[in-house]
Amino acid sequence: MKKIFFVLLLSLAAKNLVAQKGWYIIENEQNKMKADFHYWGIQKNISMDVEFHNIKQLPYLPNIDSIITLVKQDLQYLSDSLKEDGIVRKLDYLVTPMLKKITITNHTEQPISYTVQNKELKQFKNAVDTLVIKLGVFNGDSISYVNNGKKEKLARCYPVYIKFYLNNLKDILELKNELVGICMNDIKSKIEKNKYAKRQSEDLNYGSSKLVNPAFEKDIVNYWNIKMKPKKSLEPVAGFGFQNINSIWLPSFSYGLRYGTKTDDGKITNTDWYLTLDNYYNYSGIGTSQQKREVYRYLTLKFVQTDPFDKKQNGFQFKPSLSLGYLISKSGDFFPGNSFKLSTHLIQSGWLSIGPELFFNDFFKSTSLGIKLSFNYE
Repeated sequence: MKKIFFVLLLSLAAKNLVAQKGWYIIENEQNKMKADFHYWGIQKNISMDVEFHNIKQLPYLPNIDSIITLVKQDLQYLSDSLKEDGIVRKLDYLVTPMLKKITITNHTEQPISYTVQNKELKQFKNAVDTLVIKLGVFNGDSISYVNNGKKEKLARCYPVYIKFYLNNLKDILELKNELVGICMNDIKSKIEKNKYAKRQSEDLNYGSSKLVNPAFEKDIVNYWNIKMKPKKSLEPVAGFGFQNINSIWLPSFSYGLRYGTKTDDGKITNTDWYLTLDNYYNYSGIGTSQQKREVYRYLTLKFVQTDPFDKKQNGFQFKPSLSLGYLISKSGDFFPGNSFKLSTHLIQSGWLSIGPELFFNDFFKSTSLGIKLSFNYE
């Protein structure tokens, strides 16, 4: 009866508001787990990991106490295979509404160590046993397919692994289920904190803490790692600068857009692309009746190789970048028509960057080399 009730729980976990036609676990190399939670020493000689394919699976997770109770009942039938010897074993327990599959792997290739106690030869292990409970759990998303010409929805389930590390697989029979429940509640709180950190641009994707509860024999050291999928972003940028070209200082102002990849903690990673309008100003005859301002506008495409840890460093750092601009309008003759510019930021510190600029004038008939000091707001 308990097993029938457990199967019903698993089936309910995969329900969605749309009609569902299937429930299955997908296991292949593409299923990279994106959220790991580690609890060391929840009970004597027992530690636990919980790994999610996606943290959105948590609300659909079936009752863990029922799962562990079911595992304990079934492992009693395997007591003869779980000998207390020096062989390291791994037990995989796959659960679906249609099937329970138990696989035991004996790592006999590992060396066996011995000790002599009271004139008796005894074996002891060089590593612990592992029990892996494999579940297929809905993540809230469904896929569409056509069935007899009718479009329907399918609940696609992905892996959730609950792992126990024990001196011997038999030790799971002594596990207090409520201790696992305390850890699951802690996971819920960690995920809520990570959502808050996402809104506040704080980094909680990897950390450690102590889980204090009188049910444990001692405080539990908890490590977690939540890997969020990077997001693409499009943001406005602006900046101003000064550049020395042919021994003349020209001020400049630029504005445009940046397209790049952002992690959920707000840090920029990988390569960012910029499309900006760079305006160079040349003033002549200042203080006279012949005072004049010339404006030269370059449409510029730039890419920057970024490091998510740059903001945590002090001083100047080398930041690979390259930009190419074309003169689209001008009101004077300082830059001739059909001019290009090539520039890079050799070093950067915060908003301040310094680098060379190379101008190719009138389709590469002449060149001018300058150096640019710029302040960029991003």
